[in-house]
Amino acid sequence: MLTDQITLIFLVGVLVSLSLWTKALLDHRKLPSLIGYVFLGWILRLLDDNWKFLPDTAPDILYFLADIGIITLLFRIGFQSHMKTLLAQLSRASILALSNVIITGIFGYYLSYSILSIHPVGSLFIAIALTATSIGVTVTIWKENKILNSKTGALLLDLIALDDVIGIILLGILIQLAPVIHAGPETLTLSTLAIQSTLTIGQLFLFLLFCFLFSLFIEPKLTQYLKKSEHMPDPIVTIIGFGMMIASLAAFLGFSVALGAFFAGIAFSRDSEAVKMQASFKDLEAFFIPFFFIAIGFKAVVSSYTMVLGMTALLLIPAALGKIVGILLPAFFMKISRYGSLVIAISMIPRAEITMVAMDYGLKLSSSVITPEVYASMVLIALITSVSTPLILQGMLKRRPLQSPE
Repeated sequence: MLTDQITLIFLVGVLVSLSLWTKALLDHRKLPSLIGYVFLGWILRLLDDNWKFLPDTAPDILYFLADIGIITLLFRIGFQSHMKTLLAQLSRASILALSNVIITGIFGYYLSYSILSIHPVGSLFIAIALTATSIGVTVTIWKENKILNSKTGALLLDLIALDDVIGIILLGILIQLAPVIHAGPETLTLSTLAIQSTLTIGQLFLFLLFCFLFSLFIEPKLTQYLKKSEHMPDPIVTIIGFGMMIASLAAFLGFSVALGAFFAGIAFSRDSEAVKMQASFKDLEAFFIPFFFIAIGFKAVVSSYTMVLGMTALLLIPAALGKIVGILLPAFFMKISRYGSLVIAISMIPRAEITMVAMDYGLKLSSSVITPEVYASMVLIALITSVSTPLILQGMLKRRPLQSPE
């Protein structure tokens, strides 16, 4: 038993060190660090499958750290959402956001269910996984080309934030409804689905109301108290502790900890005093977030990579075209330049955090809902889109820069 504990401590130390070295290496080459994290998990699983050196409790420890990583990751995304800015451009961004989410979701579900014959519930998880966009992948390119502060740049940030909000809410609802739908046609009736849907939406409303009231009445006093009574970086650690408690409350209600962490982050984001502390958050991010992606890679080992590559090639179609058509179609009727809307559409293609969270919950529900092959193909889609999109964007913007006033 003592040997197992020592092995686990050694393993965590190795993974933390390798993840930071990997991040430094990929940052230098301007590639997303999640690629390296997923690869680390995949290699770890392959080595263990061949030599069986990990203790039996290793996956449980890894998945626990991954859950903390999900909470940290989604809390950060919510914390940086700046809801006032989002609401200011809601009228313009919402049309583009709803359009690309609906088109991508329908396209993804149709291809998954009708062509790939994936389980109906699994196809719903894929559809939702394809709707979200990774903010970190393309924003760096926009910053380098000095267009992030333009009107088009503000629109892009609002679009990505709305995509995440819509995707996370849809995922939270699906996680509650999926067991009912998956139970089979003999137990699933229209009235049962209607009752469960109403209960789910009601619980979601109560949870969001709690987050709103917490943000309005508790958070300002809590942040001021922490700022006066604790020394940095202690206040932000305490804030994250409250974020974990709110995330757990969401899980108790049947939603995901990811949804809870996201809205916990939003609850604190409205307070400028809390936002000023976020620099202290980076050390916790560096430790915990890689474990989420390492666990993704650990689960992505399959027996048939030929099948995975085939599904990946097909699912890349809605992943790319859904965003392009979903942005260009409404942009044609709005006062957005054709080139500017194309740049936005390409920038929306990368998938990462929310996509992997959705697939992770689908896999946990049942291996018949999300098979290991489907899971691995969606992981590949996230990696491919995260690597290829910055290269395409950089080439486009070098040949024809986007004017900053756009």
